[in-house]
Amino acid sequence: LQGRAMKYLTLLWLIWVTPAWADGFGQAETAYRDGRFAVAAQLGESLGTAAGDALAARAHLVLAAYLAPPLDRPRHLADAEAAVRRALIRDPDNVEAMLHLVIAMGY
Repeated sequence: LQGRAMKYLTLLWLIWVTPAWADGFGQAETAYRDGRFAVAAQLGESLGTAAGDALAARAHLVLAAYLAPPLDRPRHLADAEAAVRRALIRDPDNVEAMLHLVIAMGY
């Protein structure tokens, strides 16, 4: 009975957490599409997921390549690389993270 109860509790937890994660990722993605890259990076990092970290890396790369003042660009590159490495620890097969790592290292 304990194993069965634990399965039900796990299922209920997943049902409760998944929409919250999806909503958080959706907010980060919307911020990115709206050009609010710093917000997108912050929201992506706050999710604690490979997808969130990959999105944060993408946002930091845009800031580093196009928008940040020259003195802030190294920090955004470092933040992008750190986010990518977190994403790859969480999901070593995350293709978006691998791509962003190559871009960050190329800079």
